[in-house]
Amino acid sequence: MKATKTCPKCGSKSVTYKKGSSNSYSGKFHLSIWRSAKLERYICLDCAFFEEYIIKDKSFLKWSEKQKKNIKPNLDDDFVDFV
Repeated sequence: MKATKTCPKCGSKSVTYKKGSSNSYSGKFHLSIWRSAKLERYICLDCAFFEEYIIKDKSFLKWSEKQKKNIKPNLDDDFVDFV
């Protein structure tokens, strides 16, 4: 919905955008105890389907870089045998 402005569930073009408030608990996604990220929502006005995305602000980018450093390969994955 974010890119196409079309609802993937019903095909409607009646899609609205709502940016999360920095003051609202429901407008944030908690990345950790001390860090949260703002959310943006795309809502279909016909079937009420919605999608949420984290806004890529400074707080999120700092958190995501730290998370990337902690990713460990899944050695149980079958794909590892082919690499």
